[in-house]
Formats: sequence, C-alpha cells, structure tokens
Amino acid sequence: MNRMRSDRQRGMVLLFVLWLVVALAALALPFVRTSGETARLQRAAIETLHLDAAAEAALWLAAEALLVGRLRPGGELVEEFAGTTIHLAVSGESGRVDLSAATAEVLDLWLEAHGIEGSERAALRDRILDWRDGDSLRRVAGAEADDYRRLHRPGPADRGFLHPFELAAIPGFARPQLSAMLADATVFTGYGEPVAELAPATLRARLEGRLPAALQDREGRGIAVRTGSEKGTRIADPADTYRLAIRVERAGLAKRVIAVVTIPPDFPPSPLLLDWIAVVESAGASS
Repeated sequence: MNRMRSDRQRGMVLLFVLWLVVALAALALPFVRTSGETARLQRAAIETLHLDAAAEAALWLAAEALLVGRLRPGGELVEEFAGTTIHLAVSGESGRVDLSAATAEVLDLWLEAHGIEGSERAALRDRILDWRDGDSLRRVAGAEADDYRRLHRPGPADRGFLHPFELAAIPGFARPQLSAMLADATVFTGYGEPVAELAPATLRARLEGRLPAALQDREGRGIAVRTGSEKGTRIADPADTYRLAIRVERAGLAKRVIAVVTIPPDFPPSPLLLDWIAVVESAGASS
C-alpha cells in the first residue's frame, strides 16, 4: 500500500516537473526568439554596411576605369572581391535631356520618344518651360501660379530644376511612364541639346534624325576622345559627367544605386558626387 502511494506520488512529482519544464520553456521561448531576431538584425546591419562600403568603392572603381580607358560610356564592368560582387554600368550624362536648359524642340522630341503626342505633348512642354522661367506669363498650354492655386499645389518654381523628380510636381506628369522619362532626364549638364551619340536608345534615333546638324554639333560637342601619355586613348563625356548604375551583392543581400558623378580628367581620380539614389533588396530580386 505504501509502495503504491509512493509510486503515485513519484508519478505526480514527475508530472509536475514535466509541466514545469514545459511552462518554463514556453516562458523562455520569446526571449530565445528575441535573442535570435536581434542577432539576425545585427548580422543584416553589418552586411548592409559592407554593401554601403562596396557601393562607394564602385565610384572610385568607375573613375579609375574611365580614366584609363578600361570603361567607356555604354560599357559594363563586373568585379568580385571578399565575397562581394560589384556590377557597374556607365552612361554619359550629356546624352540626357537637361530639364533646366533643354530647348522647346528637344523637349518635344523627348516627350515624343515616350509616346506623348499632339496637344498633350504641347501642354507638358509648355508646363516645363513655365515651371523653370522667371516670369508669370503663361504659355499657350502652360501653367502659372493661378493654375497651381486652383489645383491646390505649389508652383511653378520660377527657377531651374533641382532634380528630375520635380517633374512629378507639374500637372500631367503623374503617369506610368514617368520613371522611364526620368531615366532620360538630367539637371547636371546645362546643355540645351543632348549629345546624340551618348543618348539612351529611346532618344538617340530622334535626336540624330530630327535635330538640325547645327544643333547636333553645337559648340563642337560630341563624344570626347582624349589621349594621355600614361592613360592611352579613352572615350569621355564632354561634361565629364556620368550616370552609374551600381549593383552590389553580398550574403543574400543586394543594393542598387543610381549615382551621377563628375570625374575630372585628372589622375589620380577625384570623383565629385552629384546624385545618389539607393535601394536595398534581396540578392534574388531583379536588378
């Protein structure tokens, strides 16, 4: 009888201990998860710092490669080191439409290249011109202060564009193709007419076929061929300004950067950063 009672008590104690272990494990689980999550976040933060450093290193890599002729506008470069891969594509910024300086004819060609026709094209062209000029005179299809007030939005700026993204503030530019239009636009060259040889494919044919020859060769601009005794011959943007599409990958993470940089024709390289737009994503995402 005593033995049966002892076995029963031992069984109850064992059951209690098992219950206590389960209860303690349940209480500890959030702390374990928190600790694991913290470690994961710390690792991700460290890898992101690696990505940042690699993206900045890509600026200097591009500068050196452009100066020695290993890379030219329209070219690409891939480098791998210490578990990090850098993909680099470069284009000449002078081939893009400078929103602060482009002539009305160039703006027409640019809008046409993106499928905008007729009265809509005329309206968007005039609104760009009204946005950047310093007067209050409204062009035929443009927009001045009264028009913006009626729409309850600020504008026009009455100055040059600070960034191509300002297009989104102009009525009519909130459209699906805006991102593609921004890829062809700049504010960093000051050229009224882009250099056709450096223009993106969507724009090049129209520039070469429609702009008068005097505009295509204005001020003798074009792709610059520069020669140095140590560097050899290289192809350069006439404004020494380039758009870099950078993608760095490391440990399952990737960072995409669009940078605009001026690289003076001096050695060693000393790039001047004008614009930097970055996105961090998983390495498997599309670039």
